[in-house]
Amino acid sequence: MEDIFLKLQKLGILLILTGFITVFAGSILLFMEAMQGMPSGSGALIVFIGPFPLALSWGEQGVMLLVAGLLIVLLMVLILVFFMRKPFQRLESDVK
Repeated sequence: MEDIFLKLQKLGILLILTGFITVFAGSILLFMEAMQGMPSGSGALIVFIGPFPLALSWGEQGVMLLVAGLLIVLLMVLILVFFMRKPFQRLESDVK
C-alpha cells in the first residue's frame, strides 16, 4: 500500500514540475514574441473563484482559445470525478 502512495507522490511532484516548466516556457515564448514587435496577440483566461469560472478572451483567435480552454477544463473535471469515484467505492466496500 505504501508503494502505491510513494508512486502517486512522485507522480504528483512530476506533474507540478511539468506545470511550472510549461508556464516558464510559455512566458519565454511570449517575451520573445514581444521583443520581435508583434503588435497584436490573442489569448484566453479561465479563473475559478470557488466553484464559479470566470472566462475572458481577447484578440482574433480569442474565442477559439476560450473554447479550447473550456474543453480542457471540462476534461480535467471529468478526470477528477473519475478518480474521486474509486476511493469512495473502496470506502463503501470496506464498510460492508
